[in-house]
Amino acid sequence: MGAKRKTNRLPLEFRKYFWDVDFNKLSARKYINFILSRILNFGNMRAVRWMLKTVKKGVILNYILTWGDRQLDERSNNFWRLYFDLPAVLPKKG
Repeated sequence: MGAKRKTNRLPLEFRKYFWDVDFNKLSARKYINFILSRILNFGNMRAVRWMLKTVKKGVILNYILTWGDRQLDERSNNFWRLYFDLPAVLPKKG
């Protein structure tokens, strides 16, 4: 997973971000990209602090660069790219 701490369980308060799946079966080790997509799109400050403390920065950066354009909404993708000083999203043609 690229976790800084040895934890696979998400805090129970995060259940609201995973309304459409069985929260008890979510493992940060197995589903890190799915978890990052929800926290980066919908997370409050507690969720973001948890993410920054628990997940290695390189894992977060790789997710944003690889999947951000497809899995994050445009505003969230742009925000996280600015926050981490990553290349901006190229405008869509058409």
